[in-house]
Amino acid sequence: MNRKINSYINYLLDNNPSPFCEYIILKELLKSDAETIQGAYEWAVKFKLYNEMLEEQFPDGSWGDFYPMDTSPAIRKKHKITDRATIRRLHDLSLDINDEMVAKTVGLCRNIIKSDFSVIQNRRDRAMYPKSAYNVLYSFCPDDPLAAHVKEERTLSDEKQRAYMIYEWDHGPFGVVKLSDLLLPNDDHFVFWMCGLEDAAHYKYFGEFMAEAAVPFLFSLCERLVNPHDDLPILTNRFYSKVGQYSDSCNNNEIKKKDLLLRIIRILNKCE
Repeated sequence: MNRKINSYINYLLDNNPSPFCEYIILKELLKSDAETIQGAYEWAVKFKLYNEMLEEQFPDGSWGDFYPMDTSPAIRKKHKITDRATIRRLHDLSLDINDEMVAKTVGLCRNIIKSDFSVIQNRRDRAMYPKSAYNVLYSFCPDDPLAAHVKEERTLSDEKQRAYMIYEWDHGPFGVVKLSDLLLPNDDHFVFWMCGLEDAAHYKYFGEFMAEAAVPFLFSLCERLVNPHDDLPILTNRFYSKVGQYSDSCNNNEIKKKDLLLRIIRILNKCE
């Protein structure tokens, strides 16, 4: 763990952390023992943030816009919380194959890959299913034999990893923001920048590219977030409205500040 984030971990743990905040800290940052992590997980899944996704998951493991079984207006109206960002939210909450929602979704992906479309009532656009299914399966089960070709494609040489970082550093996600940009949370593009950093954080040279300007900038944001007198405005985005939310609700800026602090130190932990 990056020792420089210790004070921010302590701050979160000392200031009424949400159940998912505590679970993520114990699992990812402190790497506590399995029993402690399991206890934190079992507590976290009792709350609204988890149950709003669980209640909206279809029996086959899909959600409203993810491999839709039924795209009627009534279903779309009911399934307005979980959308195409749902899979990202599962990863964002550090849920894995041991979680029942993830297990059901992974099972659906395996059925799709094996061409068992009997589990899908809406059979339109079948051609789109396998590619997405492979990607989702790999993201949760990278060693699954069914996703072996995806693993091979994504196992990049050092040279290719550096080339990727060079490109993303100057282009970034969605063509709206570069990874080299330094954005404040009140910027409309901040959420895209954060998503771009999170996606790139798994690459070997991420820390090297971040070191000169982005890491000091993120630490300066952390200082502002722990300052009770700094009313730093934080915008949300309708495309990723709940990615980076670790509390049941974010109805005031203090809750938003703690959620964002955790999101930032998770990135900084990849910059050792």
